[in-house]
This record gives sequence, C-alpha cells and structure tokens, in this order.
Amino acid sequence: LAPLYDHLVNHMVPLVFDTVIGPQLVAIALNAGDQERAQVAARATDALATANPGVPSLAAAAAQARGLLEYDVRQLVAAARAFQASPRPLARASAYEDVARAGILANRQGVAEFYLQQAMDEYERIGATELAQRIQTQLITSQNAGKGLSKTRAAFGWESLTHAELRIAQLAARGLTNRTIADRLSLSPHTVDSHLRHTFTKLDIRSRVELT
Repeated sequence: LAPLYDHLVNHMVPLVFDTVIGPQLVAIALNAGDQERAQVAARATDALATANPGVPSLAAAAAQARGLLEYDVRQLVAAARAFQASPRPLARASAYEDVARAGILANRQGVAEFYLQQAMDEYERIGATELAQRIQTQLITSQNAGKGLSKTRAAFGWESLTHAELRIAQLAARGLTNRTIADRLSLSPHTVDSHLRHTFTKLDIRSRVELT
C-alpha cells in the first residue's frame, strides 16, 4: 500500500469511495509502525473534509483519523457521534469499534463496552451477522475480564441487560421519551430505540408500561 500513501497528497479519490478508507489507512500505517504515512493519511482525510464542508461522513472520518493518529479517546468519541448523522452504517460501526479499542487501551472499560455494544447493534441492524458475532465475542471477553466471570452473560432476564440497556431502561421507566433520553446520554434517538427493542426482547415484554 506504500504507493497509495505516497500519492494521497495529490490524489484523494480513493478516500471518496468509502469514508472508512481514510481512518483505516491511518490504522494500517500505525500498526506497521509508519508514523509518517499515518500522518499523510490523516492529513489527506482532513483535507477532503475541508474541501467538502457540510458532508457529515467526511467530517466524521477526519475526526476519526485524527483520533487514531493522536490516540485521543475524546476525539474518537466525537467522530462516533458525528457518524450518527451519516447514512453510512458500516463507517459508523467502524468508528464505534475504534472508540472501544481506544477505551480498552486507556483502561476505560465502561467506554469500551458501551461502544462495542453500539457497534454490535449497528451490525445486527444491517444484517452483518458475522461482524456482529465478532463484536459480541469481544464484548463478552471485556465483560468477563472486568467482572472476573468465567461464564457468559445470560441471554434473557434482567441479568442479560448491558450497562447501556439498563441505563436507558431506567430512564424510559421514569417516563422520558426516546428523544429526551438521547439528548441526556448524547446518543441518537435510533440508538436509544435499538437498546429499548433489545431490552424488550430480553425481558419478554412489549411496552413501556410492562417495563415500568
């Protein structure tokens, strides 16, 4: 891929086809120990976003690339939130995964588990079953490591709820709307709705009245 990096400065077309490409090129270079090419990819991704203001996916990809380059959890979280306004679910899920990986490295298990759950929900929503299963394995591993458990999370009942699902369920039971919950937790209404649907399934209920 070295020639691709070397031509990115004057030829950013590859980054246009899919917004995950810029951040992925940054990650590949970093994994290879090539900080210079990682910087090239991050700058190109940022330049593309600057040249196309008002395109949420490109702005989010630029933030994601910078977050990866600088190992900045906060910037990666900002990128993940920015992708919530993007019509690209795979790019959004990829951003969630990057936040989770950064959270693990920063010993912020709560952040890691929350965004692993977000990524899994996104993959399940679009039918990317194998990707969802991969994330579920990572999530279970993280939860077991944090709690010192040797068994997996229950499939049904209250103990099956993730931290994010339980938090949203508590707010919903207090009468808050999806929009209000989303604003309070800095999430999208779609994400809140997804968590509640999973909660209803795990608790075998069909309404907020039953949840309460």
